[in-house]
Parts: sequence; structure tokens; C-alpha cells
Amino acid sequence: MTTAESTPLHQRPTDDKQLRFAGACIENSNLRDLVLAAVRQIDPRQLIPVAAPGTGVAYESPVLLGLLTYCYASAVFSSREIEARLRKDRTLILLCGHELPDWHLIRRFRRHNRDLIQHCLEVTLYRANAASGARASVSPEGNDPMPSAARSSDAVDRGLCGEDASERIRWAINLDHMFLDE
Repeated sequence: MTTAESTPLHQRPTDDKQLRFAGACIENSNLRDLVLAAVRQIDPRQLIPVAAPGTGVAYESPVLLGLLTYCYASAVFSSREIEARLRKDRTLILLCGHELPDWHLIRRFRRHNRDLIQHCLEVTLYRANAASGARASVSPEGNDPMPSAARSSDAVDRGLCGEDASERIRWAINLDHMFLDE
């Protein structure tokens, strides 16, 4: 199989053994705002840059942090799929200022900044769940339930959001390793 062929690996896993919270995709119009709020809490000096200064807005560490947090919260895990989405997803195009970091840069950024990505993803998942209402069964818009690791704002649910964030990052790493093995 070549990397140009479509594979089911690009999709969110459906096997509960592969990803603890397999259905934990945030379908929320406020996701962009939640991610931006989480990223703004991070001191940019904590981020390890992976591109030369002045390369472009899409290569700046806070932008890459937001990009990966947004994609992982949206259940887009593969670095190659993220690169492909940069060409067609309006939110990502605007986030990256019409520049296209490649999948190599995305992987390198994740490798050097995993803990901060996990923190932002955990905060995003937690806030998305808190916004959906404690133990709510439907989304605020009255649509289908917002699947997620946790539904209330107590300490136990924070732990579940942390586990969920960790699993999403592990899934991204595993997908990237599978593509490299092809």
C-alpha cells in the first residue's frame, strides 16, 4: 500500500481497545475559542521552536500548539491528515495564515512539545465538557450528545479528560509510526 491510497487509519478509531474514549470527538462550534483560550494560558517561552525564526506565522510555536490541539480535539490524529486538512479546512487555513506546515514539522513539534500539547488538549476537553453542562445528555444546541470523556466539572472528570488527552496523543504517534513503516 502506498501512502497515496486512502486508508481507514486516517479516521478516528472505533475500537474501544485502541482508544479509551473512541467516540470522544468534540463537535462544538466553540472549539476554536476553547483551543485559543487554552493556548493563551501557555507561556510561549516554554515551547520549543521547530522552525527558524521569521519562517512564517504557521511555523510559530503557539500557532502549531493551537493547530495540534484543535486537530486532536476534532479527532484528526495523523500528521499527514493534519497537513491535508490545512489545504481545505477554513478554520485551519485562517489559523495558519494561509501557510502550510508539512507533516514532518508537525511531528517534530509534537515530539518536542508533547507535554504542553497534552496540557492544552486536556484543558480544551475539560472546558468543552463543562460547557456542555454537568451530566448533560444532549449538546447545548439540543442536538446529539456531545461524546466525551467526562461530563461534569469535578476532580474525577479532570482526570478522565487527562487520560483522554493522553490517549489522543498516543493514537497520533501510533498513526504516524504506521505511515513511516509503509
